[in-house]
Amino acid sequence: MPESNEWCCLSCGKPFQPSRHQRRRRKDGFCSRRCSNVAHFLRPLADRFWEKVSKQEGCWLWVGSRCPHRRRPTIWHPGLKKVTFASRVSWELHFGPIPAGMHVLHHCDNGWCVNPAHLFLGTHQDNMADRRAKGREARGSTLPRTRLTVQIVREIRTRHAAGGITQRALADEFGITENHVSHIVTHRRWKYVL
Repeated sequence: MPESNEWCCLSCGKPFQPSRHQRRRRKDGFCSRRCSNVAHFLRPLADRFWEKVSKQEGCWLWVGSRCPHRRRPTIWHPGLKKVTFASRVSWELHFGPIPAGMHVLHHCDNGWCVNPAHLFLGTHQDNMADRRAKGREARGSTLPRTRLTVQIVREIRTRHAAGGITQRALADEFGITENHVSHIVTHRRWKYVL
């Protein structure tokens, strides 16, 4: 940056007075945050993508931003005019556009990986089947707010099959609803427990 009192904005070209902080750091030659953001997002998508990839043996890990509620890697996509998953951008950079309705899935089962060799396309059903096959599907006692365990479910089924106790009594004893007990004994819930 120039040593004079007035700098020229790298984005819009207007002259401006740099702050003490800007002069001390000798960078950030933008007159405003808006100009800084515009300059950042006008850079090619590929350049912004590759500066946030840590290539390692095997998985290439994303070190950029992530979606706060889903904890997945994200990047601003100027063509779509929205934030999108980094794995989708990796696929587009290496193989071209993604057909409508398709998802980008991981062979390596690492959501932070953007290595194109570890990615493949599939439908939503393919994604759910892949999740189930890899044992990542939350069910039974792995669900966040469940009160039951496999042992309790087996006990409910055994005691109901033996007779002498109502579904209402079982519901009261285990602190669940009568409807939940009904779904357990008819195998509509906890289907995988035999």
